[in-house]
Amino acid sequence: MSFFKDLFGKKKQEEAPKQPEKGLFGLHLGCAVELSSLDFRVLGDELKMEFPGDTQLIEAISRTSLGAGSYMLRYYTSDDAFIQINYSGDETEHNVEDVLLFVYDKSNAIATKAEWEKVITADFIGTPTFQHSDREFQRVFFGDNDGNVPPVAMTEKVENKAGERYSVDNFCMLYERGINDDINELLLINAEESGDNERMLSYALGVNLSPSQFRVIS
Repeated sequence: MSFFKDLFGKKKQEEAPKQPEKGLFGLHLGCAVELSSLDFRVLGDELKMEFPGDTQLIEAISRTSLGAGSYMLRYYTSDDAFIQINYSGDETEHNVEDVLLFVYDKSNAIATKAEWEKVITADFIGTPTFQHSDREFQRVFFGDNDGNVPPVAMTEKVENKAGERYSVDNFCMLYERGINDDINELLLINAEESGDNERMLSYALGVNLSPSQFRVIS
């Protein structure tokens, strides 16, 4: 092989590494994100959510179609947190409806099918109020319904840094409570199923983010 390379004076050009596709606000798989947490840390114990480190690495991303032209993007970080972006229409910043930061607070494996079928009911995920961390949260989804409602079902398409792609079926409900005139604390309860009957129930606490409170730094 080296003889022919020398003879023709040509070498195969090495391919440049593939650059990750950048998403909304420049977020992409493998990037580093700097969070501005001062507005939340000054609240102290009023906010039950434990804010993650100010610099987060994006370890996985997901996309979910919510129907009627609405979509959800999630950027999972290295500190058991994720940035969630909800938008409608084309994937442009102009169409973003909200940006949320969630941090996982608690999770449990669901071992049996009977337990799973109990968890994904309106009586478990879907009550008008929910007690968590000694605080009462009000249901956000179907807020005009006074009774229990079934959790919202959606399928997440996930890709991680290793290039693995897989689907996760979620049954979730969103709750909130007011902290002050500007900040609400969110509670996302989610039962998820993936792989060969791998089932998990998780509780994540969150807040709304403005574009000025995070930026991609690499």
